Amino acid sequence: ERYIAYLVNEKKLAGSSINVAINSYKYLRKHILMLPEAGLFEVPMIRQAKSLPEVMSKEEVITLINQTTSLKYKTAFSMLYSAGLRISELTNLKISDISKDDKTIFIKNGKGKKDRYVVLSEKILILLRTYYKAFRPKIYLFENDYNQEPITPRSIQEVFRAVIKKCNITKKVTVHSLRHSFATHLLENGTDIRKIQVLLGHSDIKTTMIYTHIGKNAIKNVKSPLDDLDIKFE
Repeated sequence: ERYIAYLVNEKKLAGSSINVAINSYKYLRKHILMLPEAGLFEVPMIRQAKSLPEVMSKEEVITLINQTTSLKYKTAFSMLYSAGLRISELTNLKISDISKDDKTIFIKNGKGKKDRYVVLSEKILILLRTYYKAFRPKIYLFENDYNQEPITPRSIQEVFRAVIKKCNITKKVTVHSLRHSFATHLLENGTDIRKIQVLLGHSDIKTTMIYTHIGKNAIKNVKSPLDDLDIKFE
């Protein structure tokens, strides 16, 4: 009990980290020490805080892309946003996965080892032609400068952080925020939530539903009940 209190009050760990310690304790007493359940104090699991993901505005996405001087990373950021890709999906993307005729991108072995198709933007297709002429990738769409291996997620993250700082964007955003922004902006544009679920590759619609709490268009025309009250604050 003192140790759990120490993790909470002094270490100030997140609920997920504290739950790991609690589960370890329960496993130890049940499977290693073979202690009976009766008579032992029960440690309740820590309820997880449900925070909304940070989302970039459309203006911030424009600024990010325009301020990225490297053609390779400008294309990478544009791809992440335009198709709602995870960074691992982008780095593993092969040239053969892109179909300019069908306007689709094939994502092989996404999260959960699931395959899916995502949309290929018309503007991205124009940018990809310029990018391909400049870099001539052989297998993977984004290859490093030394061999035909894909660029690392770390390199994308480092450039992203540098450009965000350059743009004076103070939000705590990461590369993954481009995926969140993709989903939120689609929702604000009126795209059906189930179509967004398919594009993101979510197994459960509940995972996609979090974006309904972020989109601002849904509440733009909602009037506060306070506005109907005969109260004067002047």
